Amino acid sequence: MPEREQTIEGDKLCHLTGLTDRRHRQLAKEGYFAPPIRGKYQLVRTLQGLFRYYRESQTRRNGTLDEERQRKLTAERKSAELNYEREVEAVIETDIAYKAWEAIILGAKQKLLGLANKIESKHGNDAKLRKILELEIDEICEDLSKPPDYSQSDRPQEPTDEDL
Repeated sequence: MPEREQTIEGDKLCHLTGLTDRRHRQLAKEGYFAPPIRGKYQLVRTLQGLFRYYRESQTRRNGTLDEERQRKLTAERKSAELNYEREVEAVIETDIAYKAWEAIILGAKQKLLGLANKIESKHGNDAKLRKILELEIDEICEDLSKPPDYSQSDRPQEPTDEDL
C-alpha cells in the first residue's frame, strides 16, 4: 500500500513562510507546486516549489542588480569621456599657441617702435628724450624676442645649500 503523502495546513504554511494564503495560491497557479486540496498543501512538493521560487526570485534580483551596476558603470564611463573631451578642447596645441603669441608680440613690437614718433609728434622734438625712448624700446623688443624656457618650470627644484 503506497504511503500517504504528508500535507501541511494553509495557515501553518503561511506562518512558516510569511506569505499569505492568497500568495501561496498564486504560486501554485504559476506552477511552483500543486494547489491546496481542502486547505492543505502537499508538504514535500510545496517546499520544493517554494525553494525554486525563492531561487528564481534571487536570480532575478541579482540580474537586475548586475544590470543596474552595468548602467552605472556605463554612465560613469560616458561622463569621464565627456570630461576628457572638454579638457582636450581647453588645451590647444603648442604650435597654435606659439603662432598666436608670436602675432601678439609682433603687434606689441610695432606699437613700441612707433611710440617714439608718436611722442615726438605730440610733445615736440627732444633728441635726448627720443634717444632714451629708443634705447628702452630696443631693450623691450630684445626681451620679447627671447621666448622663455618652460621645459624646466614643471620639474621640482633641487634644494640648494642655502635651503638646508
